Amino acid sequence: MKSTQKFTPKYWVFHNTTSDAVYLDTASKNKSDCLHSVEQLYTTELQHFYENDDSPYKISLIEIKLVINN
Repeated sequence: MKSTQKFTPKYWVFHNTTSDAVYLDTASKNKSDCLHSVEQLYTTELQHFYENDDSPYKISLIEIKLVINN
């Protein structure tokens, strides 16, 4: 890591690729915990995720960057 490089946390989240919808309550440091949260909270969307190859729902690793707005 470079001395000028800033650490930005990364989380696995469930999201809809056709909109801006990101289900933050599924955010987790590992993918299996994220999937477990999705199973408990979003069963309808998860069913669509598994049944359709063209499902807009995905589980992705995102990076959170702090933005300071004065």
